[in-house]
Amino acid sequence: MPSAFIDEVLRPFWGLWLMGIFLAIIVAVYWPGNRGRMEEHGSIPLRDDDDERQEGAPWHR
Repeated sequence: MPSAFIDEVLRPFWGLWLMGIFLAIIVAVYWPGNRGRMEEHGSIPLRDDDDERQEGAPWHR
């Protein structure tokens, strides 16, 4: 019985849920107050390991 409810009622809304989650992520990323943090996260692949150790990253202690 519960699987029939899921199939018939909730399945058509998966697209809406996924679109809502996607839009929430996009809003969070482009929110003006998060700009500095997102730019810092975007530069992580370009950093050297020595730079991170000098900044005092907790995972290198």
